[in-house]
Amino acid sequence: RVGDMGLSTELAYSLRPDSKLSSVKLAADKRLGDAYQLNLGLVHSVGSGDTQYTSALNKSLGSFAMGANLSYSASAGYAVGLQFFMATSREPREPQWRFSAQPKADTGAASVRVFVDSNGNGEMDAGEEPIQNAALTVNGNRAPAKTNADGLAWLEHLPIRQHLDIAVDTQTLEDPYWIPLRKGVS
Repeated sequence: RVGDMGLSTELAYSLRPDSKLSSVKLAADKRLGDAYQLNLGLVHSVGSGDTQYTSALNKSLGSFAMGANLSYSASAGYAVGLQFFMATSREPREPQWRFSAQPKADTGAASVRVFVDSNGNGEMDAGEEPIQNAALTVNGNRAPAKTNADGLAWLEHLPIRQHLDIAVDTQTLEDPYWIPLRKGVS
């Protein structure tokens, strides 16, 4: 990905009965403003010589997205389609479902609780105060979520299979003398 444009290629091989190149794919996508994405692609089948051309325009509407696509190949002719995209997740500590136009299956998420740990045991006990409106950082970068009245924040679209350091952004704490026991949680 370079800026707001992405390019990808794919080569497919058949291994049996003879190993040979079976198809070549080229795809490009470009963001058009904040809510639109244009996709163009082609797939060439080496065996049949047929080439399929594709185009799509998708619009993100926050919690879901819609798209229209058109494809053409000499063997199949024209095809037109409409798509609806929506991904769901659930914050495990609250009975609330969350919806997004962005895929969630290949990303991670974390439920984070921020509170005044009066006895220093690392667990929220009865009588310990949740901290509202605390911002969090992930690997040093400000996360888009802040804690709610129960001290909970839901972080999603996190990278998977890599080390993450989630920490409280101390500049957002109401009391300047509140200091996290640990700098971050990995």
